[in-house]
Amino acid sequence: MQSEAKVRANEENPDKSQGEAAADMSPPEDCASDTPKDPVVLVFDGSVSMGLPVDMDVDLEAELDRRMAMGDNAARVEYRRWLATDKPKRIDVAKAAVSEMLSRSDPQLRIAAVSFTSCQDISSHRFVSVGDRTDVGSFVSAVTPKRGGDTALTASIGAALSLLRSNAPGGRGRVLVLTDGQETCGGNLCALARVTAREQPGARVDVVDLSGQSNASCITEATGGLMLNYTEARKSLSLSGLLVRAANQCQTGATSGKTAGAMGQQRQ
Repeated sequence: MQSEAKVRANEENPDKSQGEAAADMSPPEDCASDTPKDPVVLVFDGSVSMGLPVDMDVDLEAELDRRMAMGDNAARVEYRRWLATDKPKRIDVAKAAVSEMLSRSDPQLRIAAVSFTSCQDISSHRFVSVGDRTDVGSFVSAVTPKRGGDTALTASIGAALSLLRSNAPGGRGRVLVLTDGQETCGGNLCALARVTAREQPGARVDVVDLSGQSNASCITEATGGLMLNYTEARKSLSLSGLLVRAANQCQTGATSGKTAGAMGQQRQ
């Protein structure tokens, strides 16, 4: 787990933090079925950008975002055209992957979920055992992006950590974030990272970044989690495969053959 000093350094120089994280984006390996696993809270991004095509050029998206922030109406029109395309959307691919993850993850695993569609619209679903996972699937399937929906990463991850505190000894467990963007609701992920590392050391945050643009590496590094760039990982692994591997990681501190070695290389 990283020191608060490094978290502060990342906050002061986020570009450097993202560059360092880029070297640590290989997917985790599955944990042996007989090894204990921490409970998982899935954080599902339902912001407006999740309605964009899954193969949209990220540089074009960033340029449109920049122009819209400057009040360029032509950029808004073009952005809405991309939202209206009939190409596979990020959110549809993500929902299908979550559905497969719920069906393929270890039966021992307890799973809860948090979703957001704007700064104010954040919802939670209680922890369920394997027999009730379809309820979590329905919760995620109901998430629908809306116009102007921002990315409430900090508040949503905070809600997920709260679920762990209420349901697991010492708040121990993992938060698995599925997102395509950066915090846009005024939250401070690095501040949350410092508090979590200090007050909830048994919690780990892993982030699956659908666009390669997320700035969430501050909290993954602080909690010893993984920053997984799907734009790179999909060259060798489907999104559902990536989520299943992330969900099936060993309990923190537990070791199991080559998985322990692989995870040891990821953690700091």
